[in-house]
Amino acid sequence: MLEKRLTSINKYKAYLTTEQESELFFCYMVGVDSMDIIQIRYSMDGGLKELQKIYMDSFDYFLRDNSCDNPVYDDILNRISLGILLNIPDENFMQLVDYVQRLDEEAKPADWTPDLLLWFLLNSRLKDNEKRTHAQKLGFPRECKGAIQSNASHRQ
Repeated sequence: MLEKRLTSINKYKAYLTTEQESELFFCYMVGVDSMDIIQIRYSMDGGLKELQKIYMDSFDYFLRDNSCDNPVYDDILNRISLGILLNIPDENFMQLVDYVQRLDEEAKPADWTPDLLLWFLLNSRLKDNEKRTHAQKLGFPRECKGAIQSNASHRQ
């Protein structure tokens, strides 16, 4: 399965150089297959550095594919979750924050509510002065507050 995913990624990257009309699809497939590779390598006892490299090698493809026109929720949730678990660099994590913020700003209909799970995860990694306040109104703030503080102390 691992070899099949690696072959697919190389094929999609090659297509990206020749078939521009399908760019979003090929970027999407590189991102999805890379997430599969992370899971496969993790189950095969892949090390943290290896998993981080796979994640970062596919990061730009994820951002290129996930235009605000057609975001795929579970892909975004997977990227954010793995970004936290793999402790990706702050500048890349901020790209995820900016992406979700842009989704919220461009969302329709006008009564759009920011996704509290995504913002809970994003805010758990941000410093206090970086947290997005529009997403601080969690449904159960007392129960969630301890989880955020626990995650912050764990990173230090």
